Order: sequence, then structure tokens, then C-alpha cells
Amino acid sequence: IGILLLTIKPYRTWITMQLYLIIAAIKNLYNKEIIWIKQSK
Repeated sequence: IGILLLTIKPYRTWITMQLYLIIAAIKNLYNKEIIWIKQSK
């Protein structure tokens, strides 16, 4: 069980990091679109 937890914990951290990166990328795109829409008006 200990070995399993050791292998899962870094993997969970990696998944969390990936999710943060994806969310940050989506927010970035969303903000860019809002700025672009405001500028085009």
C-alpha cells in the first residue's frame, strides 16, 4: 500500500498541475477574446 501511495501522489500532483495549466490557458483565451471584442466595437 505504501509503494502504491508513493506512485499515486506524484501522479495526482501532476494531474493537478495539468488542470491548473488548462484552466489558466482557458482563462487567458477568454480574457483575450473579451479584450478583442471591446477593441473591435
